[in-house]
Amino acid sequence: YHIPMIWYGGALSLSDTSISIISNQTDIASTLLPQLGIDSRNFVFGKNIFAQQLSNKTLYMFNNGFGYLSDSLVFYYERDPNKYLVVKGKMDSTALRKSKAYLQMLYEDLLDR
Repeated sequence: YHIPMIWYGGALSLSDTSISIISNQTDIASTLLPQLGIDSRNFVFGKNIFAQQLSNKTLYMFNNGFGYLSDSLVFYYERDPNKYLVVKGKMDSTALRKSKAYLQMLYEDLLDR
């Protein structure tokens, strides 16, 4: 999913800036709120795409599984047929464990609310 996002208006502190960081919808609040001078620490699952030394990776979910994107690895997992499918890069156990841990944290956070 390559969906561009264009932000404009007086609320943004940066201008004429193009960001090519891999991100997803959870990053919108974590990025926009600091631009407005509002604390974004409550959005623990997002990242500020304007931050320095940011890792270029993200995890996304869809109806039948989830996917992981970074500069060196792209994979997705489908519930049916219940397997990981590597699209690009070398699959390693670290990416899989971190992806599963992230999803587990999301579900635990949801259940706590």
